[in-house]
Amino acid sequence: MLIIGSIAIITSAYWTQAPITPGDTESLLETDSSSDPDSDEIRVSDRPDPALFAVDLWYTPPTPQAAPPPPKLPKLELLGITSVDGSPSAIIFDQESDTMVTLSVGESHGPTTVTAITAESIDCIAHDRAFSIALGESTP
Repeated sequence: MLIIGSIAIITSAYWTQAPITPGDTESLLETDSSSDPDSDEIRVSDRPDPALFAVDLWYTPPTPQAAPPPPKLPKLELLGITSVDGSPSAIIFDQESDTMVTLSVGESHGPTTVTAITAESIDCIAHDRAFSIALGESTP
């Protein structure tokens, strides 16, 4: 029994590793041209369609885009602070538009809104960023 099993294993190993000659494959690829195209028979084509193999096997996720830099703060300079009827106002010079404006708490100039005014500085918000400007200084 051991001899028969050994022969079967050696024969099957040779059969799987034996080279196929070109004459052997012609019989495998023959098709019956007289058969009905609507029949249920499986037909073998001489050449496979290359489009069948043009498939991405791996999903490559897109590379993440870098976040855009935050917008720059407007170039403002605090020139002075005044008080009219007990309501403080800030005199601000906008260096980008070359204009001077007077703003009270809650007022805006461009993207900048004044949130607080003290005796020596103002607090502002622009582009969702809070900053302070002292007297005689410009925005950071």
